[in-house]
Amino acid sequence: MIVQVLEELEQDMGNQVKIVKIDVDQNQETANKFGVMNIPTLLVMKDGEVVDTLVGYRPKEALEEALNKHI
Repeated sequence: MIVQVLEELEQDMGNQVKIVKIDVDQNQETANKFGVMNIPTLLVMKDGEVVDTLVGYRPKEALEEALNKHI
């Protein structure tokens, strides 16, 4: 499940990343602001700007690779 993968990544990558989960049903305005149409959608942000968007489940290795591009 994606939650477990994200928790592992947060633990593995330490203070290099901050992972925030948002319930789109509870936060529809935020989902609309970022154009979230499918779940899961992962927005990679750097300095307050979206630098990458990943839609759909990805294995841990693929997510780690995507995050490392922006560190």
